Amino acid sequence: MKPVFFFLTPAIALGMAIASGFRSGSPPNLNVDETISQATNGAYRDGIFVGKLSAEHGAKARAPIGRWATAEDRASFNAGYQRGYGEFLATHVVTQ
Repeated sequence: MKPVFFFLTPAIALGMAIASGFRSGSPPNLNVDETISQATNGAYRDGIFVGKLSAEHGAKARAPIGRWATAEDRASFNAGYQRGYGEFLATHVVTQ
């Protein structure tokens, strides 16, 4: 009877933990994987940096995607650039 107890107890504990997560009422964070992917993506982080600099200097919101070789990196850079550019404008008053 002891071996069954060793397998049954963790299974019950896991089931209760999963069930309590469903009853919490808060929606699951579905963007966690995307956020982690962006945080570890060099092209995306570079895009944020360059986007903020461009907005700070009053440049047009046009990402210099030629900095990256692959289509995937260019898309990541562009997404980061747009985010960085937009965040800078949202947090700073641009006077011209």
